[in-house]
Amino acid sequence: MSVQVILPADRAAWLDARKQDVTASVAGALLGIHPYQTPYGLWAEKSGRVASDDTDNPVLRRGRLLEPVVIEMLREDRPDWTVEYRRDNAYYRHVEHRIGATPDAFATRPDIYGRGIVQVKTVADDKFRREWIDADTGEVVLPLWIAVQAIVEATLTESTWACVAVMVIGRGIDLQIVDVPLNTRVMNRLRREVREFWRMVEECREPSIDWNRDGASIVDVYRDSMPDRKDLTQVIGLDGTVCAFWDARQDYSHASKIMEATRPRILHALGAAEAGFTKNWNITARTSVRTGPNGQPVKSRSLRISPKENPDARF
Repeated sequence: MSVQVILPADRAAWLDARKQDVTASVAGALLGIHPYQTPYGLWAEKSGRVASDDTDNPVLRRGRLLEPVVIEMLREDRPDWTVEYRRDNAYYRHVEHRIGATPDAFATRPDIYGRGIVQVKTVADDKFRREWIDADTGEVVLPLWIAVQAIVEATLTESTWACVAVMVIGRGIDLQIVDVPLNTRVMNRLRREVREFWRMVEECREPSIDWNRDGASIVDVYRDSMPDRKDLTQVIGLDGTVCAFWDARQDYSHASKIMEATRPRILHALGAAEAGFTKNWNITARTSVRTGPNGQPVKSRSLRISPKENPDARF
């Protein structure tokens, strides 16, 4: 297997190395099982039509900062394991298949032959119960996209086993260790999907669009217009789509005008009171303060209305 190992000098070099491949963390998108990425979104990114979002966010920051803590918990909970944690962002890529991965850690253990990969995850306890626990059996069931990520990491590093060490964060912290079966059929199918994906990128062919999830990517891909007038009469169903958009915009415009006209009357009736009621409605309009563009305080009142369950009640 032609696998190249890249030791990036910094985060920028690591991100640059990943651009040429489908990486393990998003591979599940090509199998239709990724909650945060789609084939079209990945195609838009890898074809250069949109920029990849490499900015840190609270969830990524949590994972990055707590990763060493998870490793220490793993060492405490599995004292008979030898855990190798380099923190060097070593990037493994199959040159021909253009699949890549950065394992978090490696380990050896007495009950399984050979070296394995350890994938580290952190998750809030409510999300863990919702997405990681089987409602019928109460057992931990690994999300499929995470299992695919572990399988890719193990395959590229020629590891004999894989596991996910997930820190569950609630009032305290708990560590769950989940073994991942190395299903060769999953990897074989992924290779086929990745091969077709790169062919579509090279031929400028779009993958199937998920209209419920790909809206933001489509808007980003077609953010720049050209001085052209296009005949769209042959696009099946587009007239109906345009009509639906037109109707919704007219309804929104009409609703906005009504809200603009009625809001001042309601606030005038409330005066300085932050809450009030009519026979059928409860009303609140509390003042909030935000910082303006020049650092000045900007006050506003958010008007909220809800129907009264009992019209005869005084609240």
